[in-house]
Amino acid sequence: MLIALYFLLSINCSIEDNLELTLMSTPLLTPVLVYSDLKSEKSSILRDNKGKSGIYRWTNKVNGKIYIGSSVDLSKRLRNYFNVSYLSDLKDIMIIYKALLAHGFANFKLEILEYCNPSELIKKEQYYIDQLKPEYNILKVAGSSLGVKRSVETIAKIKAGALSRSEEALAKNREHLKILNASQKHKEHLANLNASLEHISKTAKPVCVINMDNGENIEYRSITQAANFYDVHPETIRRCIKNNKLLLNKYQITYK
Repeated sequence: MLIALYFLLSINCSIEDNLELTLMSTPLLTPVLVYSDLKSEKSSILRDNKGKSGIYRWTNKVNGKIYIGSSVDLSKRLRNYFNVSYLSDLKDIMIIYKALLAHGFANFKLEILEYCNPSELIKKEQYYIDQLKPEYNILKVAGSSLGVKRSVETIAKIKAGALSRSEEALAKNREHLKILNASQKHKEHLANLNASLEHISKTAKPVCVINMDNGENIEYRSITQAANFYDVHPETIRRCIKNNKLLLNKYQITYK
């Protein structure tokens, strides 16, 4: 009887020990915040976590796979997740981005596991990575994951810079084309003007202007030149020649 009782007690102790070990090996997490409907809770997510440092977890409701991340400003970090263009550009670098695009936000749950000081982020994130073994985390060392984040940000800045430079280059090219077009039009205008002047030079008739007060005689290459000198219209000069009238009641004008 005593042997049987001892045997039962031994089995009971063994079961309790195993249960205790199992509970110790399985982390019991109580997230600070849980967001199950990401589409309708986006504003709350960004507002609740503004300026806060901490650890977050994405959970795929379809296959149970998770991703552990951290940020000194959770709101800014999580805002990127809701930017589809951002995810699309960098989906080949971050598996979680590709998963969110493939399964959709409706099939994911977001949890804020805990808030902590920025100085504790790496230690806390490493703890959760070790305990939860997230499938979507490419790197399993919390410190090195910061390197990935810097690379992502760098790539985004490079793309933005390239776009900016492209816009600047296009603007400069457009301005350069305007200058070239203007220059070309200016050249064409000068060419036409020179041709006109050459034609006028060949067809123009020199005129003589005699000052009737003192007898001074001045010769001009054309009616236009004389008109410019006396500040009158060329047609006025022609009428004076045709009707044999004095210009300004003083000058007699004749063709040479």
